[in-house]
Amino acid sequence: MTHLAAGMRRRAEADFRAAIALDPPNLKADYGLIMLLLAENLVDRAQQAAAQAEQRRPADPEAHMLKGVVAGAAGNANGAREAFRHAAEIDPGFFPAIDELVRMDIQEGKLEPARKRIHDVLRRNGTHHDAMLAMVRIESAAGRQPESLTWARQAAAAHPGSMHAMLALAEAQLAAGEVREAVVAASQAWKERSGDARALRVLGRVQMAAKDYIGAAATFGSLVRVQPGAADAQLLLASAHIAGGDLIAATAATRNALKREPRNTEARAMLGDLLLQRKLYGEALDLARQIQRDSQRSTLGFRLEGEALLAQGDARRALKAFEAAVKIEPSGQLLAKVHGASSVALAGPASEASLEDWVRRNPEDRETRMYLADALSAKGRHKDAIAHFLELVRRDPKDARALNNLAWAMHASGDPKALDYAEQAYLLSPAEPAVLDTYGWIQVNHGRLHEGIQMLLKAVTLDGKNPEIRYHLAKALAQAGDKARARTELRAVLAAGKPFPQADEARALLTSLGN
Repeated sequence: MTHLAAGMRRRAEADFRAAIALDPPNLKADYGLIMLLLAENLVDRAQQAAAQAEQRRPADPEAHMLKGVVAGAAGNANGAREAFRHAAEIDPGFFPAIDELVRMDIQEGKLEPARKRIHDVLRRNGTHHDAMLAMVRIESAAGRQPESLTWARQAAAAHPGSMHAMLALAEAQLAAGEVREAVVAASQAWKERSGDARALRVLGRVQMAAKDYIGAAATFGSLVRVQPGAADAQLLLASAHIAGGDLIAATAATRNALKREPRNTEARAMLGDLLLQRKLYGEALDLARQIQRDSQRSTLGFRLEGEALLAQGDARRALKAFEAAVKIEPSGQLLAKVHGASSVALAGPASEASLEDWVRRNPEDRETRMYLADALSAKGRHKDAIAHFLELVRRDPKDARALNNLAWAMHASGDPKALDYAEQAYLLSPAEPAVLDTYGWIQVNHGRLHEGIQMLLKAVTLDGKNPEIRYHLAKALAQAGDKARARTELRAVLAAGKPFPQADEARALLTSLGN
């Protein structure tokens, strides 16, 4: 074990085999050897070692447990299940085999047999630690979050010093939306074993959910120190830095992940997005071309190249990069990027045909449908846009963005129901500037001038740099007869120099209001 911990795998293997040859009264050496071989993906040799262990100790449930683990690693699910079942028959109290059978039941959707196995254990021991935690997993897999949380609470109460029970409670509370309680439970688990990797991962995750990004970064930093070779630990640290707005630290953590796994796709995608956000377009292009050299069948390299080129104003080359990505593996996201680049690069409006075909064949792709609906609305095809927005709302009646954009398209087409949808969006997202702008502007156009101006004032307070929102407020003030404030708003909008569709109308309105 010491040699294995030091990375001296061949020495460790020789020691395990020597221990097995001495015929010890347990299978610890067999377990160590088999886990070493599986870690190196030497499945055939692991199968031989498991068969020898079974031959030497045929009445030991551990031997059949090892046989099942190796069968599972070899992709032989039936063989694994049979071995675990045999181990449980030899010793009905041997929980590791029962737990593996439950895990397989959950994977196959056989939740009732899984419950029966655990209830049999709990009848013999009502506070069996691992059985109670297994019930947490079973009920969570069944989508019965209240029952899962109840079992987690019972496990934590029965085993107050158990880190695993407290972590199960934290995860169940997080799934139930009890974020503050989850932080308390995860913190308690961490205190029980502060250097445990799982405790650090769960604590960091609940801190992220609680928007304690500084705390999450500190927790994931500890995880990195515990597991310095784990690329995913660096990526968790990077995600906390991104959420906290520290893009420089996030970039450093992502680069560290790539040092450990140079071709890690998630790390490359995260680094590419960070470089784009930091406007390091040259580095983003270098990374994109490195990815293309490593894998010509990866869309990531071409997508990243297209985004870097588009950000630099080279829409034609960006379009070619996005089209190359689509040829490799079409997706709604990539088709949207092709459409966006086409709108800039080509003379005349881009066609929505490919997007419409994609949404027709992939009706569950909400983001692409939303992009398509917005594109149709911007082009003045309000009737077609409304159909897609209505479908989005039908699938999710609480989608404030879809409701807001539906209201805008209906208002543009003269449909009086626009006001109702705008109000629904406002009730769901009362602090979203775009929603306040839509609701306020539609109210103004429906004669509810005072209410509309109040909404538009809130929108400007939240997003004062948006020229369209300020223009709407100025026009509403002008309609209300407050020419002085309207002029102030119009001058502020035009002085900012930001282009917006109603710029000419704003100038004309300012002229009409006089000095």
